[in-house]
Amino acid sequence: HQRRLQAIRQQDKDREFELILGRNFRQLFLQRRQTRQRLQEENNTFAAQRRERQIAHNQELADIATQFMREREERLLKFEQDNADLNAQFAIESQMIEEDRRERIRKLEDQRRDEERMLANKISRELQLRSDEVEESLRIATMGAEARLELERQTQAALIAQAKSIIAGGFSTTPVPTFNNNSSSTFNNNPTFNITGGAQNPQALVALIEDVLFRNIEKIFG
Repeated sequence: HQRRLQAIRQQDKDREFELILGRNFRQLFLQRRQTRQRLQEENNTFAAQRRERQIAHNQELADIATQFMREREERLLKFEQDNADLNAQFAIESQMIEEDRRERIRKLEDQRRDEERMLANKISRELQLRSDEVEESLRIATMGAEARLELERQTQAALIAQAKSIIAGGFSTTPVPTFNNNSSSTFNNNPTFNITGGAQNPQALVALIEDVLFRNIEKIFG
């Protein structure tokens, strides 16, 4: 702008110098007026261009500010969205971890219950087997005791019947159960017992029978 003004002034100065030399004062006055107009037009043009540049600059600044605010808002929205996505992902992963933990706990509980049930069944079977064995042992022992008692009862009855028969003077044909040959040999070898019938000494015979009965009882329960 200053260079253009300087160029206008230089051109007009040269023109004025020529007019002064030619003593053309009227044209000199017009030339100076034209110079002022050209300078004013240049200043007006410069001012207008300056205003336009300022307006353009202001608009550019406004556009930059608007773009900055828009980008800032977009970044903020993106940050909030990313944060929300991260929170949602964290919640999902936390839920998956919790579900996995609960599933492991459930499996461990199921395993523990299965082991306890298997142990309880094993203990129950062992107790049942033990109970069956005890019951069988008691049954066998009871049957053995009943058989012994029955044998004792039969032996006592037979010996008593035989003793009564001998005391009465006869010989009983009732068989006497024996466990060995000792009881029969005792009767046969004892002089108080007459195998043809009758008793030589009834009191001694009764004592002998009691002794045989006692020996048989000892052998039964012995």
